[in-house]
Amino acid sequence: MTYLLYTEYSLNEIVDLIGYKDVGYFIKMFRKNFGISPIAYRNQHK
Repeated sequence: MTYLLYTEYSLNEIVDLIGYKDVGYFIKMFRKNFGISPIAYRNQHK
């Protein structure tokens, strides 16, 4: 969440930093836990 809110890193960069191997899987798990995509979350909290 910190990377999404406080950096301009791309989603691919964030996924690499946190250790996920697959961006699609990260998006799926993020949406499952938060009910929104990571990019939508970032845009809503700017």
